[in-house]
Amino acid sequence: MLTGNASVSIIDNKDVKVDSTQNILSSLFLTSELKGTIEEPSYYMQENHRSESLLDLLMLTHGWRRYNMKNILRGEIAKPSIGMEYTNILTGNVKSGILLNRKANNIDITVLTLNPYSFKTVETDENGYFAIGGYDLPDSTIYSINAVTKQGGERLELIINQDNFVKYRKPLTHNYKWKQPIVSEDLDNYFSKANLKYTYENGQRIIHLKDVEVFGKKKGKSLMTSAYSKIYTSKDLSETKTSDIGVMLRHLGIFVEYGEGGPTGNLYINRGANRSPYPHIPALIIVDNVENPYFMTSGFLVEDIDNIEVAEMTTASALFGPRASNGAIMITTKKGDSAPKYKPNQSQFIPLGYQNEMKFYSPKYTTIQDIESTIPDLRTTIHWEPNIEFKDGEAEIQFYTSDATTEYSIVVEGITDNGIPFYKVDKISVE
Repeated sequence: MLTGNASVSIIDNKDVKVDSTQNILSSLFLTSELKGTIEEPSYYMQENHRSESLLDLLMLTHGWRRYNMKNILRGEIAKPSIGMEYTNILTGNVKSGILLNRKANNIDITVLTLNPYSFKTVETDENGYFAIGGYDLPDSTIYSINAVTKQGGERLELIINQDNFVKYRKPLTHNYKWKQPIVSEDLDNYFSKANLKYTYENGQRIIHLKDVEVFGKKKGKSLMTSAYSKIYTSKDLSETKTSDIGVMLRHLGIFVEYGEGGPTGNLYINRGANRSPYPHIPALIIVDNVENPYFMTSGFLVEDIDNIEVAEMTTASALFGPRASNGAIMITTKKGDSAPKYKPNQSQFIPLGYQNEMKFYSPKYTTIQDIESTIPDLRTTIHWEPNIEFKDGEAEIQFYTSDATTEYSIVVEGITDNGIPFYKVDKISVE
């Protein structure tokens, strides 16, 4: 029983050509194994005598030496020197002392992430090292790490080990015979179709000009400021008589949302008065002219801030667009000698995480309006499914064709459960 997983892509041959230079077979068996330039690698993976003969010459030319066949025949199989990683692990060490050069043991390490929320603690060992794992978070997650002594002391240096990856070597593939991917007539048809599709979906075509840069000197406020905003200076903030920024923000009428274990990073303007038509949408937060979606109140003190500008719904939407539909809070920190000193016991770290699943658009004719729509379907990539499970060598897929009378190419590539890769291209006609 043949089982496994495959990806399927269906394209309109009038608009898009099937990639004839490389596929899953050539990527796994050639370009990932051999160094140097391989012209049209998929050619060597064809099942004919000439391709097989030229494949031997190709491997001899590139000096293929990855495996030691003598050891393999003797049963001496090489094992990977690096073990498999099952989760993200943060590692590092802490130093203490006047010169911050001594090993710091039994130091409390806390790791906080806000989106998604997690909070973990660990202690350093006798050599000042720590490791904390169990993370399964998406890419671009911000980890905020803090180190303190048992007595709450902060004279420590926190050192986070950075991830090291093997440098990616992009395979060099050339196809000198393929001078022009699309003939001029097809190219004109393709652009005409693309323009028509854009007009149907977006209305009148807009030509985007190059950006114009305007330089000027900042006058102490946020770069995106308005005469209708409320501006609180450092003097105003000090009159709240608190060093806790969360308490201070509440004095200014800004609600700080809390979840399990602490603040979530979401701030709301006038939430208590229920004046916003979007009570569930947090305010946009700008810190030193940079959008900050994961604002941490614990990372600031009142004395760190030079001014806070609060723009309510109408003003904020005019400045920042729809993403500030519930207002904007612009925080400017102090600069120069008055800025807070660097805290070596704190760090923010963004390790490599997994990529969130991407969805391919496919039309759904679920309403009478969709079925009876007069707008033509002008898709060029008709269908794509990255993970299809098949059993007994068969799988079933469903898709909608476009409105064109044309020919489709169906590209199927994948791997069986016993590790055998495969690649196949077939064609169907649509009338």
